[in-house]
Amino acid sequence: GAQAADIRMLSSWDKTNPAVAALADSFAKGVETATNGNTKFILSGPETVPPFEQLQPVSTGVFQMLFTHAIYHYGTTGIAVGMDAVRGDLEARRKSGMIDAIDKHNERNPDNRIIYINCGAVATELTNEKCSFWHFRFDLHVGMKAEVMVRALPKEVKKVYLINQDYLFGQSVQREVKNYLAKLRPDVQVVGDELIPLGKIKDFSPYITKVKASGAQALRTGNWGPDMTRLIKGGMDAGLDIRY
Repeated sequence: GAQAADIRMLSSWDKTNPAVAALADSFAKGVETATNGNTKFILSGPETVPPFEQLQPVSTGVFQMLFTHAIYHYGTTGIAVGMDAVRGDLEARRKSGMIDAIDKHNERNPDNRIIYINCGAVATELTNEKCSFWHFRFDLHVGMKAEVMVRALPKEVKKVYLINQDYLFGQSVQREVKNYLAKLRPDVQVVGDELIPLGKIKDFSPYITKVKASGAQALRTGNWGPDMTRLIKGGMDAGLDIRY
């Protein structure tokens, strides 16, 4: 059978941070289950090593894994910071060389490999045609989310309006919702399709006016954060009777 192993994981956050339970703990439990208990994780936090000093003990092998964000290590490592900074579509991210850099690093350093643990970048391609062996994603990809959006439409809905943020995720939602509408609900007409600048719209009333004028019965969006709350608040303030 497989040899048992304990993996020491260091976290930049303590257990009171929701991300530790949602990501680090769930990852550890998943690996333990997949290996039939042969691989276990020993998690230590900032009470053991302060967040800004954690790269050194990981690089020397005191810990085998680090659950962190690269901004804690600005000026020390550029890989994850660079990935967060790359904007544009998926091809722009590939061309930036970040994913390739991880692949090459792991080829050259088999004893000090990097895993791209992804909890938020949900472009469908990242686990399909643009997949990297070293990329692990926790969340549903955009295609899955879009299919749910379309399947949730009541049969009486025949007109929908799309509003999405103008960056990789929003563009992916826009594309995938259209794809699934064509596959699953060809009877539904897209009566409006907007891409908005990410986080810059303070007043959504002009968009709500267009949604009203279109005769849409449902609004589908991948918006999050203030772009979601302001969109819904704008609709409520204007008395927009629509399914979100």
